[in-house]
Amino acid sequence: MRPTFVDFPESRFGSSAVHEEPASQIIARRLAFKGGRIVSRFVTALSTAVIATALVGGAAFVPTPAEAAKMSAAEKAALKEKTADCNKQAKEQKLGFLKRHKFVKECVAKP
Repeated sequence: MRPTFVDFPESRFGSSAVHEEPASQIIARRLAFKGGRIVSRFVTALSTAVIATALVGGAAFVPTPAEAAKMSAAEKAALKEKTADCNKQAKEQKLGFLKRHKFVKECVAKP
C-alpha cells in the first residue's frame, strides 16, 4: 500500500490548516540551503574592496622617485663621499657582504 498525503499530518496538502512561514525564515532557510553562497559572495566582494582600497590608499603615501631624487649637487657629493668613507671602514673591518651593506647603510644615516 502506497502512502498518501493524508498519512503525513505535517504535510501542507493533507492538513486543512496551512502553516505560513515568515519571510525572514524563508530567506534564512534558502540561504542556508544554498550553502550560504550569497553570503560568501558578499564577503568575497567586501574583502576585495577592502584590499583594493588598502593598495590604492597605500600607494598614495609612497613618494615618487622624482620627489625622492631632489638633491642639490653639493648634497649628492657629500653623500657620495660619506658612502665611500663608510665602505672603506667596512672593508677595514673585513665584514661580509650583508654585514657590510648593513654597516654602510647605518653609517651613512648617522649625522
